Amino acid sequence: MWVPISGLALSEHGLGSQDSSTGLAIQNKRSGAQKAKRWMRMTYRGRRCYCAAVGVWMLLLGGALSQSLASSRTCDCDTTDGWIVLDRNLQPVGDTPLSAADGRLIFEYSRDALRHLTHLGTDLVSFNRLSIRLRSSEEVMLGVALRDRDGARFFAMRSFPGNEWGTLEFSPADFQLAETSPVDKARLDPELAESSYVLFDIGSFAGFASGSNTVEIERDTKSAED
Repeated sequence: MWVPISGLALSEHGLGSQDSSTGLAIQNKRSGAQKAKRWMRMTYRGRRCYCAAVGVWMLLLGGALSQSLASSRTCDCDTTDGWIVLDRNLQPVGDTPLSAADGRLIFEYSRDALRHLTHLGTDLVSFNRLSIRLRSSEEVMLGVALRDRDGARFFAMRSFPGNEWGTLEFSPADFQLAETSPVDKARLDPELAESSYVLFDIGSFAGFASGSNTVEIERDTKSAED
């Protein structure tokens, strides 16, 4: 009785059956062994080619991921999706006009009450620079606040001219710990930054501003390179 094992036709005892001659059995055994060797060589070469292809694919994937992580991410602010307005107690506000027109976000607010314009899902992890292209109808001191994954709160601020397009830029070193932060930290670690930021009027926060203001945002950019 012949039993196929791994592509070889061998008898149960390694010899031909009793009905076959010894020479025929040996010839069949040699032929089977040669076929097995050829199959093993082909399999080995195939595995080498497969491993090489996988290695090249992994190198290309790694390069693509590195390029993606190192590149900038720009959000064109032509929609209100992903934006929300919060009050002083960080509760959603429904009466503050927030709209989008002509490829920019339009935020109208009364400076008598503090309003936080919050952009969700901005992927700030590992950022080296946050840039916001905007225009304010009034000369204003604008603040940007964010939080890390440990719950520490940070803020930075810049003065901004009235009725002029410009770019508000911040690096991680520009942020300082907020007095109200529940977690004490010496500095902001961009690796721990959460995926949102808050834009607010420092005059409204301090309580000395009055009147109304309109902030138009064209885009914001998170850069992972200096």
